[in-house]
Amino acid sequence: MKNNKSAFITAELLISLGIVSIIAAFAITVLTVNFKSAKLLRNDSELEFHSQYILNFLSVKVMEAGKIVYIKSDQSSALNYGGEVAVDKVAFRYGIDKRYCYIFEVRNDKIFYGNGSMDDTANAELGTYVEELRMVPYPEGTKFRDAKAVMVTLVLLKNGRNYEMCQVYYMRGS
Repeated sequence: MKNNKSAFITAELLISLGIVSIIAAFAITVLTVNFKSAKLLRNDSELEFHSQYILNFLSVKVMEAGKIVYIKSDQSSALNYGGEVAVDKVAFRYGIDKRYCYIFEVRNDKIFYGNGSMDDTANAELGTYVEELRMVPYPEGTKFRDAKAVMVTLVLLKNGRNYEMCQVYYMRGS
């Protein structure tokens, strides 16, 4: 029998193969978990970016406005309502003439912006992933037509992940 010291025997190969497969399984698990975490983080940061952009744009327009002249929720006017509503379309008047309105409209998971009469349609896309836009007249107990401020809650949805942001805006225009 020849004594070969440089070659592996079958038992050593099987033990080495078992150790390598355990290390490989651990590495694959770690990489998969990191990939999923990175995807969720990217998703959350994108939703945060969209919500910040939409609410910052909305804040400038609402602060220039003097009052809410039109608010539609579920195909009916909510101008005389004093509670929280899911907004389909809202118009903020920023001048004395009713032709000067900032219009925001939610449709097909997007929010659109327009400038014109309250009856006009908003056509400029402002943001995506919009699940819902909710508004409450502020201070509590006032109706939308008399409100000097409005609390806006923006709900975004992407890949099953919700992101909700809330702001109070005061209308400073005349």
